[in-house]
Amino acid sequence: MTSAQSAVVIASKPELLRTIVSFIACGTTLHALLDACDRKDLDATWRSFLRLVAEWSLPPTDLWPVLQYDAMRHELGHRVWTDSDTQSLWGSDIDTYFRCNKTIDAMRRVHKNVVDGISVGWMAPATINIARGVWTSCTLYLQAKATALDIARLAAALASASALRAVSVIAPQVRYTIETNPPMHVFGDVLFPPSLEPAVWRALLQSHVVDLRLVGGSFLATSDGVKRLIQWLSTRPVMRLHLSDVHVSAIDAAALATALRNCTTLRELELGYDKDLVPAFLSQPLPRHLRRLRLFKSEPTSPHSRDITMADLDGRGSLVVDAVAFAHLTHFSMDASNLDATDIVLISTAALKLPRLSHLNISKTPRGFSATASLNNTMEMTVHSTKTLTTTALGDSISRPYAAATHLDPAVNGPLDATASLLNYCLHDYA
Repeated sequence: MTSAQSAVVIASKPELLRTIVSFIACGTTLHALLDACDRKDLDATWRSFLRLVAEWSLPPTDLWPVLQYDAMRHELGHRVWTDSDTQSLWGSDIDTYFRCNKTIDAMRRVHKNVVDGISVGWMAPATINIARGVWTSCTLYLQAKATALDIARLAAALASASALRAVSVIAPQVRYTIETNPPMHVFGDVLFPPSLEPAVWRALLQSHVVDLRLVGGSFLATSDGVKRLIQWLSTRPVMRLHLSDVHVSAIDAAALATALRNCTTLRELELGYDKDLVPAFLSQPLPRHLRRLRLFKSEPTSPHSRDITMADLDGRGSLVVDAVAFAHLTHFSMDASNLDATDIVLISTAALKLPRLSHLNISKTPRGFSATASLNNTMEMTVHSTKTLTTTALGDSISRPYAAATHLDPAVNGPLDATASLLNYCLHDYA
């Protein structure tokens, strides 16, 4: 009997599983056992254990044997931080992800030591270290009715929060929220006052933030705004930058692209397609310090952003091919918007040659794109080592020697998808 079959047998007999677990003294070992079982065969307690590890980033060793079976008998979710049965976890020095403000409020009613970030404008999604009582990331939904005093209070709070290292700035105005998990926001056409944008930049410059996500608004529509972002990039060890639905003029795009290349601490960059910044950034080889790059089509957040979000590569796949050559990327993701099959194959080939690449995701490929044939061609063009690359596409399996990975499994809908096929490379090096 294989280990997988053994796990199925164990999971199907709850009392047997509980007996075995009673002899397991290590949370990591328990996690490995449960992870090998089919979720539908596990009772609510063990599903809760796996959920706490996967979704709440709780180390298995903090959960077991510290937290016994009876304490996990229900789906705990955010109640980990409010249920008296789980007090043994409350001192865990970890960052916990909160999707909704109401779960933060519930947690703070129990943990009075946690900073009241919501009162100064910090919102979920957020991460909070409950043991230390500090926020480590948050979302700022800038309000159209905001005043200079509101931004000044926000700036003071950011400046004093040394643990707050990641911030998402959402400039579009939320018209209403659909109560899903996480909540889904529908944006209106009212704008955050442009006159307050310099004050927001000053707040970010005075903060300890090294991971910035900027969505919508006109923060980069002026040369002054671009200069502020360049100043932010040059005055701190920036780790990550995400720009979505933002407009950068042709005049300023080259300067910002240069600043991105010169920021030697920048490890992760996510850029929504636009008319000027993305082409300017791709016009030269990617900087060697960059490890993760994502190029994507932004979702419009207001009627004023249609021109920005309609932009794509317009068939300029050669820009990507030339830019990624000799890069040190470990992760590369892009929307193949308006690229033909030839460009997609050339980009895939160039990316798969990168020695450090562990994940490649090319999505929104054109209808009728033949993943199987294209991947065959790609692998034939990149054969130069003894490792094995296994491809599964539309039920066909292909194996070829390949350099940087031992497993490739693209999820491809191909002609079965009425809109666009998805080519999703996930490379895992098991060596």
